[in-house]
Amino acid sequence: MTTSFQTIRLIGYLIVSLLFGIIITAIVGSFGNNVIERNVKRDTERQIKNAVKSFVDADSNETPDEIVHFLREYLSSVMKDKAVGIDQEQGDRVPPENEALFLFPFVEHSKHINIYIKRSYLEKEMFELDKPLVVEGGLATLVMFTLLVVFLEKRRQVQLKHQSEKAALNRELEEQYALALLGRMTATLAHELKTPIATLSNLVYALPSRVADPHFANRFVVLAKEELDRTQQLIDNLLFYGRDIGSTNAEWVPLVDFVGGLAQKAGLHLDCASATIYGDRFYLGLLFENLIRNSIQAQAKKIVMKTNAGKEVVDIHYEDDGLGFPAHIKLDELIKPFVTLRSRGAGLGLYLVRKILVAHEGELSLYRKEHGAGIKLCMPSARVKTYDSTLS
Repeated sequence: MTTSFQTIRLIGYLIVSLLFGIIITAIVGSFGNNVIERNVKRDTERQIKNAVKSFVDADSNETPDEIVHFLREYLSSVMKDKAVGIDQEQGDRVPPENEALFLFPFVEHSKHINIYIKRSYLEKEMFELDKPLVVEGGLATLVMFTLLVVFLEKRRQVQLKHQSEKAALNRELEEQYALALLGRMTATLAHELKTPIATLSNLVYALPSRVADPHFANRFVVLAKEELDRTQQLIDNLLFYGRDIGSTNAEWVPLVDFVGGLAQKAGLHLDCASATIYGDRFYLGLLFENLIRNSIQAQAKKIVMKTNAGKEVVDIHYEDDGLGFPAHIKLDELIKPFVTLRSRGAGLGLYLVRKILVAHEGELSLYRKEHGAGIKLCMPSARVKTYDSTLS
């Protein structure tokens, strides 16, 4: 009787352990599937939004129709096995729940597209419980241990797969961004060269008939020099855009004398604090030339430069009394390459200023003033010597 009772108890323990192991395994598996499903949905949504953002960043002039067209092309090619876009206004059929699940709405002005994630993709990523193994295991600890190992391994494989897919998508996005940037550079160069070439062409065609006209000859020289200088500046900026900038030929450059000459040449009044900067004279000249050029194009008449010396850094404030920065645009956007507020211009000035400043261990930031624009050049104290914080 005792033997029979012990046998029954052992069988009961075995059954309870097995049921406990199955329940725990089922709970863990269900939780793991929910986590994986959320991660897959989140990663898929992020991939789609990053692709659209990269497309928009590549050309800020894209219309809503072009953005929606890119999104549909991207879903039908790169994401064809993962997601689908539904535009009910265009008569697209909403997929049944057994085929796809709603992911998120994409809205661009009046354009509205619902993004659905395909169940086949979700199921492929989901972890499936190996129930026969649970039943055949017999012992709850063995079952739980085995399932835990299997779950962790599958989860690791899923993570590795996601990382591989993310890396592949990132590479693809980088290639798309590089191609888009190359296209913008080409379009910018073609657009900016068109005007000076047209001007010079008209002057050349008119020259034979008016070669004896001194007024025309003087005007010819002035316009030709202006357009050639403009063309040279555009080419130089594009060359510096793709060039690594260093400060190997560093020297102490007096700020007043250095910037004063540039400002005087541009016809701007300058109030400047007394300071010297340790850096490459050529690149620092290029930096302040771009700042002064922006001030001239903003119709500024006066420039004020002052320093604020701290223990580790020195802030050099460059301020003008021009038109200032528009209120509707984010200031960080103006530092990005090929972003410009003017009808003529490559949008590389502030980008090159920041690039030169970074090469000198500094950083650039913009700020608004009541009248005019403000630019802060932050540099290490070791590179700036200030003699008088007041304006001279």
